[in-house]
Amino acid sequence: MHFIGEATVEISNNSSVNPRIDGYNFMRAAAGDVILFNAAEYVWTGSVWRLLGEEGSYAVKGSITNADIAEDANIAQSKIADLVSDLDSKVDKEDGKGLSTNDFTNEYKNKLDDIEDNAQRNVIEHVYVNGTEVSPSIVEGNPNSVALRVSALTPEEEEKIANIEAGAQVNRIEHIFLNENELNITTVKNLSKSVNISINEFTAGEKEKLAGIQNGAEVNTIEKIFFNENEF
Repeated sequence: MHFIGEATVEISNNSSVNPRIDGYNFMRAAAGDVILFNAAEYVWTGSVWRLLGEEGSYAVKGSITNADIAEDANIAQSKIADLVSDLDSKVDKEDGKGLSTNDFTNEYKNKLDDIEDNAQRNVIEHVYVNGTEVSPSIVEGNPNSVALRVSALTPEEEEKIANIEAGAQVNRIEHIFLNENELNITTVKNLSKSVNISINEFTAGEKEKLAGIQNGAEVNTIEKIFFNENEF
C-alpha cells in the first residue's frame, strides 16, 4: 500500500468515486492506493474504495482512559507494571482483624487487658445542676452529644410562670389620680414603655391669674408710703 493524498470529493465505503487528487490519474488506480477523506483512510481494492479506519479506531499514547477498557477485558496482572510485585508485598486480609500503624504503649495495652469481655460503656443516667436534676437531650444529628437546658429561674419561679395563663395580658395603669385630680400621662421621647407624669398643684383659678401675667413682668414692690399726704 502507498499513500496517494487527500480526496477533494466525498468518499464512502465500497464506492468507486474519483477522489480528484492533484497529480493522481484515477484511470490508472492500482490496488493498494491509500487516500484520506475527513480523517478516514480508504484503500483501493482494484474495484472499490475500502475503509481501513479512522482517527477513532486506534489509540494514541496517553489518550486511553478508564472508559476505553471493556468491563470484561480481563487484563492479566502481569501486563500492568509492578502490580504483581506490589501485591506480593501486601498483607492478606483476615476477617475480624484490622491493621493499624499506631503502636500501643505497654500502659495502653495493660488498660485494654484489664477490660472484661462484653464490658459495657459507662453511661451517665442522671445529671444535676446546683442540686436539681436536669433532663439532657440528644443534639439532632449527633447521637454522642448531650444538650443541657440550665434555667436561671428557681423551681418556685418556674412554677409561677407555668401558672400564668396563655395569652394573659400585662397589668397596665391606664389612669393616675393625685388629690382626686387625674394627671395627664404622656410618653417620654416617644418610648412606648415610658410614662411622663406632670404634677401641677395650682387650682384652675390660680392658673387663670397666672395666665394673665406677661412674660418678664417684675414683682410689684412698695417703694413709698404716704398717710394724709405725709410720706413715712
